[in-house]
Amino acid sequence: MARQIIIIGGGLSGLTALHALSRKFHAAPDVHIRLLEKEPAVGGPIRTIRRNGVQFEAGPNGFLDSKPSVINLAKELGLENDLIASRTEAAVRYICVDGILHAVPMDPVSFFKFKPLSLRDKVRILSEVFVSRGNAEDETVAEFGTRRLGPNFTKYFLDPMISWIFAGDVEELSLRAAFPRMYELEQTHGSLFKAAWRISLEKRRLKTSAAAGNPTRGKSVLYSLKGGMGQLIETLQQRYEASIATSQGVLSLEPQGRGYAVETTDVTYFADDVVLAAPAPAAARILGTVNLEFAQLLENIPSAPVAVAGLVYPKDSFARLPKGFGYLIPSSEGRDILGVLFSSQIFENRAPEGQVLVQVMMGGARHPEIAGKSNTELLGMAKSEIVRILKPAREPLDSFQSPGPRALPQYHRNYPSLRRRVSDILAAYPHLHLLGNYLDGISMNDCVANAESVAGRIA
Repeated sequence: MARQIIIIGGGLSGLTALHALSRKFHAAPDVHIRLLEKEPAVGGPIRTIRRNGVQFEAGPNGFLDSKPSVINLAKELGLENDLIASRTEAAVRYICVDGILHAVPMDPVSFFKFKPLSLRDKVRILSEVFVSRGNAEDETVAEFGTRRLGPNFTKYFLDPMISWIFAGDVEELSLRAAFPRMYELEQTHGSLFKAAWRISLEKRRLKTSAAAGNPTRGKSVLYSLKGGMGQLIETLQQRYEASIATSQGVLSLEPQGRGYAVETTDVTYFADDVVLAAPAPAAARILGTVNLEFAQLLENIPSAPVAVAGLVYPKDSFARLPKGFGYLIPSSEGRDILGVLFSSQIFENRAPEGQVLVQVMMGGARHPEIAGKSNTELLGMAKSEIVRILKPAREPLDSFQSPGPRALPQYHRNYPSLRRRVSDILAAYPHLHLLGNYLDGISMNDCVANAESVAGRIA
């Protein structure tokens, strides 16, 4: 008897699930897989806008190779030769304090020269090795950072990092949910510095092993594709075009036998298995007809809006453009700008020769009002930021904007217990599978790995 698998949501998670399931059942003609996406195009926030030689990323700019998920997916899609690593100078990052850019320390000398930290702050940071191991499961990132490294380390490093990765509030985000590796290192080694030292020793051992013919890894590197991150989505769409139905909003999901009736704006499908890969608010609405508590749990996962604007300037507009990745702004500065990427310095072919592309990230958990601003207002904010900090002598040649603010889920203090309850309820629905960046990691690598895991569990 023929089987039908329905995937709801055409973002990276849903598309990866489609890819993994199509590969898994390629020799099973009786298994039919269909992906339903409510928007006219798939990809969610991942989109590359190309114009006049410029490649503007409306969503993520790249992914780290610290996990193999996205790189392996790209290779499976035949994109291995299109993978590009970030330029060496992109390793330099800045923190903007009082309108001045300070390079993030990369070694002990630059650490002691980092002006926003006082000598007392630096001594406090170095004494981290003597701080006792924490035991609070619901500790926030701010509580962890202040306890282990002091308030100003949290203010100038953890806070802007949280704003950049999650668009989140360092006072609200759960350490264990947002940074499980950091939580694990403290629990295992008792100190981050002790952990770093032991990891360093292990790397030296591996380097010795590599010299003997066994390959090893160095620092994580940021990667993208020659055609931008949109190239990944476009390739997935082209390969599985026959299995994708766009402009197909799902109205309800009703249990029916061992499967589900999936009602869309145009037709009702029967699915033996459903992979729900929609964002948390949409997933909550769809699940309301399956389990009300399930829906309410997902409704309780907050999100933060982020808007992106890109500005293209003649390179000679800047008397001196800092070399590097870009800069982050601590929330203590009271700004609604999260940071600025020097995009054309990070990857090749992001702007024509003699031009500079910068991307301004705005909003976040502390500035949710960004979601109500017009495109004109957002562009004005972006221009004002570049004038204030980088002081271009000329107006931009062109400008780009993300289609609208994207919402990033927030792993707050109560997230670990909420996640456990979601798992408990989901266990009662063996043919319903959840995917999305609101579950088990927001990075592209996490989304791809989780989608492949779900596909592996569908028999």
